[in-house]
Amino acid sequence: MSSVSRTSRPVFVSDQQSQFPLETLSEEQRDVFRRFITIRREDWFNIHQPIWFALVLTRDRPASLISTLETHPESDLPEVSTTELAEVFDLQYRRLSDDDIVVSRTQWRLDMLPTSDTDVNNAFHRRYGCTLGYPRYDIEKFIENETVTCDWDGSLSLEGFDKKELAYTTFVPYQPADSADGIKRAITTGKSNRQTIAECANQWRIPALDNFANLIYYDELTKLTLL
Repeated sequence: MSSVSRTSRPVFVSDQQSQFPLETLSEEQRDVFRRFITIRREDWFNIHQPIWFALVLTRDRPASLISTLETHPESDLPEVSTTELAEVFDLQYRRLSDDDIVVSRTQWRLDMLPTSDTDVNNAFHRRYGCTLGYPRYDIEKFIENETVTCDWDGSLSLEGFDKKELAYTTFVPYQPADSADGIKRAITTGKSNRQTIAECANQWRIPALDNFANLIYYDELTKLTLL
């Protein structure tokens, strides 16, 4: 496997002298990350969050949302809080709501966040999307369509795309524009993100992360085959 610090990775200016991307994890970091994955396995709505979090650590994403981490009442797994997850990896964070925080490698990125989550308008979506590094074109398409999930059912843009390729769009943290170009870009980005997850899972010695990504990919592929 190649290093997660490969030169093709986008570099954010303020990160150039920081400890990121993380090449190795401490035992504490590894333990907390494993707990994070296990908790999200029981929370399908937020199941992608360990993937997005890993991409912050590898410097492929500038920021990511983390929702409240609740273990199953009958689980023996030690609890981990959102702030503990951020702090053990030396990440900056800001509370977006009572249940959610946004983590980033830099404070200035968090300063871009909307000041309130009670007035969710177009300006909110633009600031939030820019904070998390979403492409401007896809932010505007999201606002135009007013939809929060990527649902390919009935899309005319899928013609000519292999479903095994389309399934990689599950590794894109924003809704891609429903167009041929939007889907092509999402597939390319999704493949790159999936490769990065495989690499860092190996480097960090967390095989559960790679297995987790496989689970997400094949779930998406199953959904697509049913269209």
